[in-house]
Amino acid sequence: MVEKKRISILNLIISIAISVLLCLGIYFLSTNYIHDTMILIFTAMIAVYPGAAIHGKDVKQIIVEAIFFIFMFMVALAGLYISVLVAGGGFVLLGIWSLLHYFFCIGVNCGRPFALEFFTVNMIMALFIILFLA
Repeated sequence: MVEKKRISILNLIISIAISVLLCLGIYFLSTNYIHDTMILIFTAMIAVYPGAAIHGKDVKQIIVEAIFFIFMFMVALAGLYISVLVAGGGFVLLGIWSLLHYFFCIGVNCGRPFALEFFTVNMIMALFIILFLA
């Protein structure tokens, strides 16, 4: 049991490190297109759960994840045309969606560790947008 907790903490540390490195890379390497890059990453991230639902082949889960994907895609478009802060809010919403997957198994079952790691990544991306792009 103790070994399992270490693995999940290690996974969280790796998720945090990768997220921070990704944010730093975006910040320093793509200064001309930083907002577009964040929207592109956000759009890719919202496709994770619908993709997993399609792989699972459960129609109810596909419908739930597709509805959430459509809503979040509209948030991504608003972030592209209105403000990147909207995408920051979208990352927060996607993080909350991941917590719902983690605690209540709402939507597709990607595994509890993945949902927690995905939550961590989304919150770091949202924090990055709020602190450095606002």
